Amino acid sequence: MNRARPRRTTARRMLLLVACALVLAALPAEGDLVRDQDAVPIPDARAIYELVRRAFEDGDQQIMADLVHADGLRVRRGGGDLRETTYSPSQAFYYFKNLFQVERTVTFTFLRMEEADGGRVHAMATWVHRRPGDAADREVQLVFVLSRQGPTWRLAEITTIG
Repeated sequence: MNRARPRRTTARRMLLLVACALVLAALPAEGDLVRDQDAVPIPDARAIYELVRRAFEDGDQQIMADLVHADGLRVRRGGGDLRETTYSPSQAFYYFKNLFQVERTVTFTFLRMEEADGGRVHAMATWVHRRPGDAADREVQLVFVLSRQGPTWRLAEITTIG
């Protein structure tokens, strides 16, 4: 039995918690992510979105998988395609692994973030990416939804807009 995997997972989770705390401490009281100052979400949601940004920039599927809500991650394609898939936290690791192997991030920028009714936080981002061998970048708008899991925010949905 290989016991290295659980220790590594525990170490990654501890690193994730420390990173959240550091990011939270470093974030300004007001930020450029917020569109409406009356709808400022709680600071720990900002820390999660900072981890999402870094994970996309670094192509780190483990960080993304560690952020997934225990109830799973719903991934939707907007527009005319309307496909929807729900991934368990363990399946999400492979979803992000495949995504980051196929698409290399050029830039990833959150445009706005707001808290919605019902204990959910929405953020819109622009993701510019390129497939290996392609000459042109592709740009897509993504909406990330965080939902409460106990005292912390977790990634519950990602919707592709364009």
